Amino acid sequence: HVTGAAPGTELTGAGTQVDIHGEWQIGVAVGRGDTISNGAKVAVDGALTLGVEDGGIGNLTVQGQDTTLTEAAGNEEVVIGQGGVGILRVAQDAAVDFGASDVTVGDESQGSGNNQNLLDINNAEMVAGNLTIGGGGSGNLTMENGADLNVLADLTLGDESSGKYSASIQQSQLSVAGEIVVGGGAD
Repeated sequence: HVTGAAPGTELTGAGTQVDIHGEWQIGVAVGRGDTISNGAKVAVDGALTLGVEDGGIGNLTVQGQDTTLTEAAGNEEVVIGQGGVGILRVAQDAAVDFGASDVTVGDESQGSGNNQNLLDINNAEMVAGNLTIGGGGSGNLTMENGADLNVLADLTLGDESSGKYSASIQQSQLSVAGEIVVGGGAD
């Protein structure tokens, strides 16, 4: 539940395949929640940003067996909480592939009240290129119930001096091929 979220787009059902050409922004200046579920497959070939501007809340849920979200273009960024609050929930055997992308949770945004920048993986799997939890903002990672997160390069917790981070991993698997950096503090 996200306070102030407007009803969003629901892409659902086996046989549903959507290719988004260009950037996908959710929660530009207001709240919005979108859902990909029940076997739908979505590919984005531009940047994906959740919570774009201050006051924006972008909530994306990817859930259900055979449901996929793929960042199809190499080197496009995935930002969860740019200037606003971003929330990505991956659940119920869904799969998210951001393997060719840098993923940042809490790029600039510090969150707002009960709405915090969050990457939540619950009984699902995700692949990321580089993953930063708490860039210049505040970022949170939760993994539970058999979640599987595979980071193909580096995992950074607290990239800039203003970056705040939290990670909770319960009954799940985290694999990092590169370095794990905690409290990088580089501006």
